Amino acid sequence: MLAFSSVYDNGSFHPGLVFVHERLEGCAVLNVGQVLAEELVQCDLKSSALPMVAYDVLKEILDENVHVNDRGEKYLVIENLSILFEQQLALDVESLFRSYSRSVLLVVVTEYPIENGCFRPFGNSSDIKVVLDGIRYSEKF
Repeated sequence: MLAFSSVYDNGSFHPGLVFVHERLEGCAVLNVGQVLAEELVQCDLKSSALPMVAYDVLKEILDENVHVNDRGEKYLVIENLSILFEQQLALDVESLFRSYSRSVLLVVVTEYPIENGCFRPFGNSSDIKVVLDGIRYSEKF
């Protein structure tokens, strides 16, 4: 396990995007895949409105799980991202990461590496990738 304090410098952190490859201790971690799936099970999965519903539900889940430390700094730690890339949901994960990392330290716990500025949520064999150009990120963990 990796201590949450190791993902930021000098005892404080700034909005941005950080990828880590180990589970973090000392902070709440949102299993976004499980929570989103539990919410969407109540929806009509064949509805043409599913992408819009999924986005709204996901946004609500993320907003509810942003934490604020005693210095007023906001952070969100997420894991189990696979559902975000389901074709039926048509979620724009790149925009989502970009949006959250402007005002929150977004920490993504994943086993997949970042290579050439791209995050491939299913490994190099997948055509799915999130381009991270212009976003501050760290792959040192």
